[in-house]
Amino acid sequence: ACDAHFHVFGPKDKFPYPKDAPYVPKVDAPKDVLIDRHMFLGIERGVVVQSAAHGFDNSAAADLLADQKGSYVGVALAPVNAEMSQLKKLDEQGFRGVRFNYMQHLGGGPAIAELMRFSSKLASLNWHLQLHLESSMIVKMAPELKLSPVPVVINHMGRLDASRGLDQTDLKHLLKLMEDKRFWVKVSGLERASRQGAPYSDAVPFARKLVTEFGDRV
Repeated sequence: ACDAHFHVFGPKDKFPYPKDAPYVPKVDAPKDVLIDRHMFLGIERGVVVQSAAHGFDNSAAADLLADQKGSYVGVALAPVNAEMSQLKKLDEQGFRGVRFNYMQHLGGGPAIAELMRFSSKLASLNWHLQLHLESSMIVKMAPELKLSPVPVVINHMGRLDASRGLDQTDLKHLLKLMEDKRFWVKVSGLERASRQGAPYSDAVPFARKLVTEFGDRV
């Protein structure tokens, strides 16, 4: 089994949170806790995604990758002006992509033109782009994203609003984008799509539709 999206937080005495962090977890969730949970659940592989709480300091995630080399890979956070030397170091540590947060509560992302220029650096590493964005942004960014030289992964089902139903325009735009086989979507974060709370039954049809139509890229 593979856990394709998770974070590690701290411990803050070893991996402190930056002063300008958009949020700080109330408690640490370090690698030891994660590994223990994965072992309990029988998860043998994983993709650790750098959290906005730690910003561009990918040290906590890199520490996990060093501990679980060969079993886990990572998705880093990096600025669009990152040098190739920085990216190559991350590659050596086990990172295989870069995530950009376009959610306003996480600070928003760079201009799409800057993102596309940056993505050319990722092509030489065989990496991918990962985007965390509002569902309304999909149609606005699609023309430029289709020019990406690397695969693009959309986080958390594009942050769809389940209360708007399966006929909503944002879902149609996501499905249209997914017709391009360079695009992938993470069927995760059902609690973010749900407007009913646990067990998030209103969001399940969205996950089911994505898996049914694009099961090889979810």
